[in-house]
Amino acid sequence: MNLLLITDGENKHYVLIKDFNRFMYNQTKYERRKHFCVYCLQCFSSEKILNKHKTNCIVINGEQVIKMPDEGETVKFINHHKLIQVSFVIYADFEGITEKVQGCKPNNDKSYTESYQNHKDCSYGYKVVCYYDDKYTKTVQVYIYRGENAVYKFMGKKTLYEVNYCKKIIKNNVSKPLRMTAKDEENFKKADDCHICGKKYIAKDIRVRDHCHMTGK
Repeated sequence: MNLLLITDGENKHYVLIKDFNRFMYNQTKYERRKHFCVYCLQCFSSEKILNKHKTNCIVINGEQVIKMPDEGETVKFINHHKLIQVSFVIYADFEGITEKVQGCKPNNDKSYTESYQNHKDCSYGYKVVCYYDDKYTKTVQVYIYRGENAVYKFMGKKTLYEVNYCKKIIKNNVSKPLRMTAKDEENFKKADDCHICGKKYIAKDIRVRDHCHMTGK
C-alpha cells in the first residue's frame, strides 16, 4: 500500500493513497489515463509499458537505495592541484526565451516525449577577473550582449579574445622571483604539514618553497 505522511510541527498523520496514478495526475500535461512508476515517478501512457519498465527500474533503483559501502572502505580526495587558485576567471551567464513548438502526437501503445517549448539564446553577460591583481581585471563592470546568435558570438569570438588577453598577461607577468619575508621564512621552517594537501611531513620529505609567479609571494 502507498501512504502519504502529513506533518504539522510535531504532529504527524498517515493517509492512505488509494489510487497512486490519480494522486500524481497533475505532474504532466498529458490528459488521458496516466500510469506512474512508484519507484522513479516516471509517467507512462499504458500499463503494459509501465510493467515493462518496472522490470529494470526496480532492480536499478532498489539496489541503489540499499547498497552500502564495504566495511573499512574510504573515499579520498586526490586532486589537490585543483585547490590552487587559477590566474584568471571568466564569470558568464546566458539568458534565453522560450518558444512554443508542436510536439509529437500522444501514443497509448508506447512511451514518448512531448516537446512543447524550445529555449533560444537571446543574451549573455560576462566579466573577466584576475585573482592575483585587480589591475589586470577588465575595467568594464560586466560586458552584456543582447541579440541573435548569443552562444555563437560568446563561444566563437568573445571567449577566444578574452583567453588571448589572459594568456598575454600571464606570459608577461609570471616570471617574478621568490620573495620571502623573515616571517615567511620562520613559518616555512616551523611548518609540520603541507599547505595544499594537509598531510603531515615525514622524515624523508623534502621541503620546497612554493610561490606565486605573478606576485612573487
